[in-house]
Amino acid sequence: MLSGLIRNWNVYSSKCAALATLFTVMVMNFLLGLLPYIDNFANIGAFVSGLLLGFMLLLTPQVRQMSKNKSGLFEYGVNRAKSSIKVEQKMGLDRLILRSTSLVLFVLLLSGCLVAVFLGIDVNQYCGWCRFIDCIPSKRWSCNDGPKTCEIMKSSSEMTLTCLYNGNTRVFPFTNVSQARMNDLCAMIC
Repeated sequence: MLSGLIRNWNVYSSKCAALATLFTVMVMNFLLGLLPYIDNFANIGAFVSGLLLGFMLLLTPQVRQMSKNKSGLFEYGVNRAKSSIKVEQKMGLDRLILRSTSLVLFVLLLSGCLVAVFLGIDVNQYCGWCRFIDCIPSKRWSCNDGPKTCEIMKSSSEMTLTCLYNGNTRVFPFTNVSQARMNDLCAMIC
């Protein structure tokens, strides 16, 4: 929607209303993404992808003034000036550069995200505040609703639990523990 607004800015008669509508939709999507179980990174990724694909795929409507001699479906007496042909050629080159740049950026973004997913890179380890983009803690919900599973290592005298969600590790001085107690200990360190 934003790319269509940018590319067709001259076509819109009420630019403020179009910007207000777009801004309202963007803010509502972002605020809904702050709730648990709704991924705001997906909203942001879809926004950026939609912007780039919109620049690449959307067509610019051909808007021109109608001639006074126009009657029905046929135009009579409409001449194209040489200056308008030069402007159209320049706009065509600008569109080609914009589309090419948008395609390259989209492919780089998509391939970077796919590589990060397949390699299992967790961006939250490198960015401490990024978790607040996805969920804001509240009294009514918890943002730590990730999988509570632990890796268990036992030796002869101690047991080590490592939470697979956040990487916390704890060593316990006992090994003979029931599965229910291990789940409780895992939930405690996660």
